[in-house]
Amino acid sequence: MPQLPIGDIGPCEVTWDYGGATPVIITPHLGKVTVRMADAVTDVFIDGQGIAPIEAFFEGATVELEVPMARSTLSQLANTIGYRDLGTLAGNVLTLHNVAGIEMMAQAKQIVIKPMMNVGGCSVAPNPDPHTWLLFYNCHPWRDFELGYDRRRQRIHMVKFKIFPNQETGYEGEYFQEGLISWREEFEDLFCMSPLGAEWTTDSLDADKTITVNASPTCTVTIAAANAVDARWFCSVNVAPKMYMPLNVLGPCRITTVLSSLPPDPGATTPNNTMAGIFIGTDPLGTDPGSPPYTAYLWGRYKSPGGDDMRVRDNCGSFGAMEDCLSGCLPKYLMIDIDAAQNITFWWKDLLADPWTQYDPDPGGAPVVISGYDIANSYVGLFAKNEVSGVNYAATFDFFKIESYA
Repeated sequence: MPQLPIGDIGPCEVTWDYGGATPVIITPHLGKVTVRMADAVTDVFIDGQGIAPIEAFFEGATVELEVPMARSTLSQLANTIGYRDLGTLAGNVLTLHNVAGIEMMAQAKQIVIKPMMNVGGCSVAPNPDPHTWLLFYNCHPWRDFELGYDRRRQRIHMVKFKIFPNQETGYEGEYFQEGLISWREEFEDLFCMSPLGAEWTTDSLDADKTITVNASPTCTVTIAAANAVDARWFCSVNVAPKMYMPLNVLGPCRITTVLSSLPPDPGATTPNNTMAGIFIGTDPLGTDPGSPPYTAYLWGRYKSPGGDDMRVRDNCGSFGAMEDCLSGCLPKYLMIDIDAAQNITFWWKDLLADPWTQYDPDPGGAPVVISGYDIANSYVGLFAKNEVSGVNYAATFDFFKIESYA
């Protein structure tokens, strides 16, 4: 018989602020943790049909979560029924406040519900398989509880969560997921050991163009070029220092890194046409063929006298700049995503807990999507380059990871 992926019956563990800076597990519970979703529908009538609607329209949907918290700590209560303006915790005293006129969406956080599973005897633990979890994107607690004092009934704090649909680019209107996307790590390099591992191939290196592993405890890698050195990857020239490997993943996958530093060139008063980041290409050593498909697509931060921004470039052109950041705006998490249809898209975020934002040089228009690329014969890696021969730079990365959808 088939089984519901999230489990047919049983208790759960609820994590408030999942993926955030201060996640809180608000277990144990007593009673039913309830997820409630309801569509609002308006019927359309005409004369002669009585009470039978001849059409109907969706007006939207609401989602609610109720968690009956039992034997809670003051810290757990302060992060739920006392969250933000709802209360204050001082020592062993939680004071609950009246609130009015306070916005909720701006301070909403993620919640994950994990079903509990038997791990032997009477012992239970949260199911570690993300396919069994529920993920709610934007949740804010509100209070609706009564505390009873009698001989039989245990006192609980019923905390309810107002849940809002997602407003992030690419996820608009999404409330929650039944089953999370699970990623299987295919390769990861934290750059804690020197020299580079045998999986990597490097190119265009000499005494003036270097790739340096800054081993533990720093655990970074730096791609650099000295002054008066040609390190271009542009049109018919490909002499930028780079490190790469075969992708070797045919299904949906993603490639991620963190560009943590791309400092101004020593003595320079403006950024000097440098770019550093992550790339995918069928020929990392090739030059521009003049028309698609290009031998490589470069994704990262671009620094020029005109500004400091994020952009995707093929070997000899750019899809446009976005997010002007003259002050630096680093570190940056960078991702190249490849879906089941083999479409390539480009994403970024500032912090680990932030949602990914898709590269879109024309906000409100169509994001950049590369279709029909030869993924089976592609390479991925890290690069740093200049576009003006002789401009020096040093780009530092924190890790490099390839993951496939599991």
